[in-house]
Amino acid sequence: MMCDGYRLYVASEASGVIGAAEAAVDLFEDFAYIRKLAVSPNHRNQGIGSALLQYAMDDIREAGVLKAAICPDDDDSKRLYQRLGFAQDLTFDGSPRWLFKDLR
Repeated sequence: MMCDGYRLYVASEASGVIGAAEAAVDLFEDFAYIRKLAVSPNHRNQGIGSALLQYAMDDIREAGVLKAAICPDDDDSKRLYQRLGFAQDLTFDGSPRWLFKDLR
């Protein structure tokens, strides 16, 4: 994928960074790959990961991206992504690990 750029989204509080998400954006293909979503263990299950991912999707949608993809690391992250509307699309590469979301 030829990337137009990477976008980094950060959640912080007075003590420092508590979460981050990174997206690789390809405006030519109208596609973004959410490369990473991480939240500090002490701040999980508080909606921070959901908020970061939603903010990232809103931002890349405004940039003209029509579809986003993510590859979950584990069952917990897969459930989070599915709650936010990501679903399997085996037409991508036949791998059930990839989840996609139409951003239109």
